[in-house]
Amino acid sequence: ITILILGFNFLKGKNLFEKNDKIYAIFPKVTGLLGSNPVLVNGLQVGMVSDIHERSRNLSDGIVVTINLARDVDIPKNSVAVISAELLGSASVVIEPGNSAEFLQNGDTLASRNKPGLLDEVSSSINPALKSLDGTLQSMDSLIQVAGTYFDPATKNNFHKIFANLSAASTSLNTLIASQNSSLNKTLAH
Repeated sequence: ITILILGFNFLKGKNLFEKNDKIYAIFPKVTGLLGSNPVLVNGLQVGMVSDIHERSRNLSDGIVVTINLARDVDIPKNSVAVISAELLGSASVVIEPGNSAEFLQNGDTLASRNKPGLLDEVSSSINPALKSLDGTLQSMDSLIQVAGTYFDPATKNNFHKIFANLSAASTSLNTLIASQNSSLNKTLAH
């Protein structure tokens, strides 16, 4: 039973035989972050997320992430915690080390900031293109509506009259050129 309990706690990210200093970070949102997700400093796993809970009943106050540090590392006090979400959905807490000479102690709280994930970046670059496409589609819609008014039955008769007048004018112009051409030929012949 003891081995079962220890194994279960180990799978949850709680190792009872290692150092377990706890530090905290408060995030506005923890999308994709779960208990036992890794905590990384410079790519090295230094601990795991042990608990995620609300700071108060009002969720806009933030969400507290409890971090169990399994390694004995010095993390500067001005370090910043960031949730890094991978493309396939797994997330981790990445601690970006600061340059302070003072280090975090057991129970201290890290500063945190939001970092947009890959999906957020892709959607932010696609949104302007979608807005532009929407504007183009609205312009085409209004153009089609205007073109549709030209093919209204009342307007269609006007187009037939205009084309008939153009045809008559073209015929008259051809006749005039032909008559002028014969006069010009007679003049040149004399």
